Amino acid sequence: MNSVDNSERVVQPEVASKTLRDLARGLRKRQTLAEQLLWEELRDRRTGGLKFRRQYPVPGTMYVADFCCFQVRLLIELEGEIHRQLTFQDRARQQALEERGYKVLRIANERVFNDLCNVVAEIASVARDLQ
Repeated sequence: MNSVDNSERVVQPEVASKTLRDLARGLRKRQTLAEQLLWEELRDRRTGGLKFRRQYPVPGTMYVADFCCFQVRLLIELEGEIHRQLTFQDRARQQALEERGYKVLRIANERVFNDLCNVVAEIASVARDLQ
C-alpha cells in the first residue's frame, strides 16, 4: 500500500449526538448477516491496511453508515430488501453525504452472500482511488 499523506484532506470527526451514538451502538448489536460477513473482512485493517468502522454516526449529519473508512472518506451502505422501497430517501441521504465530502458505495446484500471476495476487492479498489 502506498503511503499517502492525507492530512490536509482529513478533518477530524465532529462529536456525534448522544442519540445518534446510542442508535449506532444498538445497530452494532443487531447486525444483519450481510453486515457480519462483510465486517469480518473489513475489521482489523484486513483490507488494504485501512481502518473501517461499523455503524458509524456520520459527523454533522443524522445518518449512521453501515461502514466507514474515515481515512479516505468512504462510506459503505449494504442494501437489503428495505432499500427497494426507500429509493427516494436513499438518494437524498447519499446526496447529503456526498455534499459533505464522502464517497458512498452501495452494495447489495446478495453480492455479499454470493461474491464476497469480489465485493472486498471492489471496496479496496475504490478506497485506493480515493487516496
